[in-house]
Amino acid sequence: MDSSEKDLAAPITWKKHLFSAIKFLVTFYIVTLCMAIFFIHRGNDWVMQGILMGVLYLFVIVVSIKQMIKNLPMAAIILAALIVTLGMLIIVVTMIPLLRFFR
Repeated sequence: MDSSEKDLAAPITWKKHLFSAIKFLVTFYIVTLCMAIFFIHRGNDWVMQGILMGVLYLFVIVVSIKQMIKNLPMAAIILAALIVTLGMLIIVVTMIPLLRFFR
């Protein structure tokens, strides 16, 4: 094998890809928690602030997805599309009992 070719099965390569997916999930968790806390404690004039928070939420998610797509090869993106989506669903469902403490 030529030294310029990378071995895709090498653990160091997949560590970088796994770190990228975990970084996205942590970002998603923090941003979603902030959104949920905001909408639990909204005041009387919350419409403009809610729109701003929604735009910021979408911005952070889109930037995180772009970073993940830029860093991952196509095979890892195909795997991450399923695994990260499941992780996002699990995060949202497990956040429900946590939000009870922020009331």
